[in-house]
Amino acid sequence: MSLKNLRLVIYFVLIPGLLVGAQNQANADSLVKNIAVPYKKSVPAFPKSVKNYKLQKRASVSSVRVFQWEKKWTVPIPQFDPTQNGGASMSCQPFYWVLRWRSNDSNISIQATRGITDSGFAPTERYLEGGAGYESGFGCEVPGLRFGKTSYKDENNLVDINFEYEIWTYNPKI
Repeated sequence: MSLKNLRLVIYFVLIPGLLVGAQNQANADSLVKNIAVPYKKSVPAFPKSVKNYKLQKRASVSSVRVFQWEKKWTVPIPQFDPTQNGGASMSCQPFYWVLRWRSNDSNISIQATRGITDSGFAPTERYLEGGAGYESGFGCEVPGLRFGKTSYKDENNLVDINFEYEIWTYNPKI
């Protein structure tokens, strides 16, 4: 099964089961975003509420370092990162996450996508690229970031990506 087909199964078969009584599928899909903007632009704010979800964690600003020559994806939220004993993709646990990020250097862009972490990180969609961004999704997929483009001539560049995130857990009203 291709990643695209797997993603369709996740969204149309598994996620609706998590959202029974909460939201119809169109509303659930509207919560999933992947936005990249130029460095000087603002990104959306965190949601004030998510229907049938309760805010579990709001992490303070942190950073990850990525290198130009390294093409692997970095999973910035520790509990999702399989290299840090995390990893929640494909479990479709009933939670919703939001990640806001910005390059620490206006001359270096970042690539951002969502993916699964069953065997490392595997993107499930095309990446977007910019100086800042906003990603969100459900537990079936996790965010991934990596070095994008630079205006510097050297091929040994690195950049820190500053980020903050929220994790919301499913809390349906009965």
